[in-house]
Order: sequence, then structure tokens, then C-alpha cells
Amino acid sequence: MKAGIVTFEKAINYGTSLQAVALLKVLQEQEIDAAFVHHYCEEIDKTSRVFDWKQARSPAYTLAHLYNLDVARKRKNQFKRFWNQHYVTGPDDPAHYDIVIAGSDQVWNYNLTARDWFFFLDFPKGKLKKVSYAGSFGLSQIDPALQPSICPLLEDFDYISVREQTAAGLVEEICGRKVPVVLDPTLLLNRQQWSELADLDFSHRGYIFVYTVFNSNSLWEFAYELSKKTGLPIRTISYSKIHRRKAEYTLDAGPAQWLSHILNAEYVVTNSFHGFAFSVNFEKQFYYELPPHSSGVGSRLSDMAQAYGLTGRELKHKDECAIDYAPVRDKLEKDREKSMDFIRSFLK
Repeated sequence: MKAGIVTFEKAINYGTSLQAVALLKVLQEQEIDAAFVHHYCEEIDKTSRVFDWKQARSPAYTLAHLYNLDVARKRKNQFKRFWNQHYVTGPDDPAHYDIVIAGSDQVWNYNLTARDWFFFLDFPKGKLKKVSYAGSFGLSQIDPALQPSICPLLEDFDYISVREQTAAGLVEEICGRKVPVVLDPTLLLNRQQWSELADLDFSHRGYIFVYTVFNSNSLWEFAYELSKKTGLPIRTISYSKIHRRKAEYTLDAGPAQWLSHILNAEYVVTNSFHGFAFSVNFEKQFYYELPPHSSGVGSRLSDMAQAYGLTGRELKHKDECAIDYAPVRDKLEKDREKSMDFIRSFLK
């Protein structure tokens, strides 16, 4: 059986690359001939460009990006190295596959893709099966004017699962279809499997890893307090040689190096969903801060924290007790099995 995966697999983004490789590996473990169906989307592609000439009229953009051009190139090369090692890319013709799977990530966020309906699998079905695994809109509501266009696309799916409860509500609102919520693909792989993908040359040990996707003074102040209390240095990842924070920086980390930063940390402080998810997977002592409501991703963090009994790790609570991972591990294994049951159901 041949399965094609439709996602943003070539985006320069840690969570995006890691969720893509996770779903690929899970399908391969089920003895499926799986590969990515590469689809060029200009809106997605331009977010991963080293330099966007369309923004060159802005002096601030030009100066900052030219100053950090060498860093951006090295970082992109690290991503390419990871992709070359772990990705399998197949034909871009959907008719080549028996099953085409959309997901995970925000593949249905039409604002990100400039309404590129390919991510809703808008091509003729023929004999293939259309599936969504952990699809996400990344939105709390859908433009009513677009619902008549989206509804028949969703109805054409043979199987649908989504990543968040919000997305399940939107699917039901748009086309009256009740769908299951499954794990983000990164949580389908366990600690050992992810450790095998980490950078073995990363030698740092004993530090606090700060990983942010939104700038937050309160998060950094908490990290400084934790560093003072524990005597541990702070490490972080940056895309710029201009640093505002007191920390040890890695400038050109790819996905393998990002994994190592969490794997070898004593503590993690983050406002990223995947920073949270991998802290749980690696069973780290960690703290999280919910991003602003306007970001649209805070619900993923709060939902996962509630599901696994980790709300006390939010910065405003500052629970200083060590996390007991026994109940978390048990719950995660049960959720993995439920998600794998869904995958096995559409592979039959």
C-alpha cells in the first residue's frame, strides 16, 4: 500500500519538521510505503526563505537579514541535512497513491496558505482514500463566506481526525460531521525513538533550556530566577546575532540540535506547544507560559496541561515539586493507543 502525506514538510520550523517525520515513521512502522507529496505553496515557501526580496524596501528588514544572512544559511542547511536523512519524498501526483493523508499541523489554515485548497485534498478522489490525521485549522472560527467551499471538501474525506477539540467543533459546525481528536504526531513516538533522531555531537549538559515562539519578559524573568536558585546556566536558540537576553546561544540549530537541547536539559521553560510536548515526552522538569489569546495556539497548551494533570507547571502557579511522570506516562500510552487505533482503521 502506498500512502502520500500532504503537509508543510519543507517549512523551516522545528515543530513542523518533527511532526512530519513522526507521521512518516509511524506509517513506515505499519509496513506502509509512505512518502511526502510535495506541493509548492508560495505563502508557505516564502516563510522559509533566507531573504525575501519583496521586503527589501524595508531598511530595518534588509539590515537585520543581511547581518544575519550567514546564520540563516547555516540553519537552513541543518534543516536540509535532517530532511535528507529522514524524509522520503514521492511523486507529486496524488493518483500515484492508495491513500493520501492531510496533516498534521495547521494544514487547513487558509490564512497561512492563501486559500490553497490542495491541503484540503481538493483533487479528484478516483480510487484513492482521503484521510486527515490530526488536521488543524489553527483558527477559532471559520469565515462564513468560505464554509460553502470548505464543506464539500471535508465531506469528500473517507476518514477525518483533528488535533484539537476546537477543530472538531469547527468540522461539525461546517458539515455536521463528528470527528475524533488524536495526538499530535510528535507524541506518537516515544523518548527512545526521538533520542535516536537527536544530534549525538551536542555535548552540553546541565542547563535550563528556554524556548519561546513569542517574546515574553515575564517568561525570561522566571528563567533568571530559576537559574539563580538552581545555579544552572540558561541556554536558548536564536536566529539573530543580536542578543537581548543573558544566556548561552545556539544560532544555527536544525531539528536534530533542537531535540538535543531538550533531551539534555535539566529544566525547560517555554511558551511553545512542541516545547511542552517534547518536555513531556522526554520527562523533563519544565514550566510553561500560555501565549497571548490573539496567537490562537494557547488552547493547545492548556488542553494538554489539563489532560495530563500538568496545569501546576504554568508560570503563574510555579509548582516547585518535581513532576511525577508515572501517571503522565500511563495516560500518554493510552492516548497513543487510541490514536494508533485510528491510524490502523484507515489502513485496513
